[in-house]
Amino acid sequence: MASSDLAFLLEANAVDEEFKKALVDAGITTVAQFGSLVETSAELRDLLKIEFKLDGSGGLAAKARIAKIVVAWDTAKKRTEKKAEVDVENSVRNLPKLLANSDFVGMRNAYESKYQALEEDEVPARQYMERRLDAVEKDDLKAEPLSEVFNIRQDENETLKPIWDNTGNLKAV
Repeated sequence: MASSDLAFLLEANAVDEEFKKALVDAGITTVAQFGSLVETSAELRDLLKIEFKLDGSGGLAAKARIAKIVVAWDTAKKRTEKKAEVDVENSVRNLPKLLANSDFVGMRNAYESKYQALEEDEVPARQYMERRLDAVEKDDLKAEPLSEVFNIRQDENETLKPIWDNTGNLKAV
């Protein structure tokens, strides 16, 4: 099973089912893994030639199939690089990593499949989960009063804060 982000990316680029299945069968299940599969589009084209007998000589349909895969791979590569940059910036600023929507929904679904369905006021807020995951990664878990646990409806207001990044540009975060 591919992650929902990867499945959406491949679907949005109209990548065929044979390629999707081959990726998953090979163990490529995330956008980051797909984006890191090869270094260049030329290497990807060589891989497609070897694995799928796609060399572009089969006419317009074959070229279109290759183009869809290359565009999806390029998008995955750029998203992975951008996410890594954001994670580094957040780490430098001592901010928790942003929790992907698919991960947030996946945690809720996993809990509900194992235990019970949650009402909206029982679902922890995304920002709260980001802080908890950050504490787990830093091995800094501490007990906290339940009054500090907020749910998805009580989620903190998203306000923009001006900050200077490491290149001297002013950004709103």
